[in-house]
Amino acid sequence: MPILEAPPTAALTLRAATARDLMTPNPVSVRRHATLREAASFLWDRDFTASPVLDAAGWAVGVQYRTDLLAHLTRPEANEAELDTRVVADVMTDGLRAVPTTATAAVVVATILAHQVHRLFVVDADGVLVGLIGLFDILHHLRS
Repeated sequence: MPILEAPPTAALTLRAATARDLMTPNPVSVRRHATLREAASFLWDRDFTASPVLDAAGWAVGVQYRTDLLAHLTRPEANEAELDTRVVADVMTDGLRAVPTTATAAVVVATILAHQVHRLFVVDADGVLVGLIGLFDILHHLRS
């Protein structure tokens, strides 16, 4: 078994001022009326654990988690036909945790901790989804 080096003794600092600095821009999304088969392929092919869900007008209305799909598809009464007849809106989590692009990095971290989530979505002043902040985005900005 490899021996791990001791962790750095210097304090780490988050080198980002705002949500815009932390976010990954232009998150890919799934449409509310995509079939469960399309959503499953979308998530698994990209190795995503979640994706924002957009309505017909392009507004973010929820989150499709891989676990939502798995829970639905592994029910005893589930069947193969549901993959093509049921849609994302049937199994998605309504709403999403979001912060504005101008939220401070401290607010972003506090929000993640308060809600115990792995990701936050970022919206512009008009409420349009423009980015995503995952835990690795935050870790990437830590410096000693």
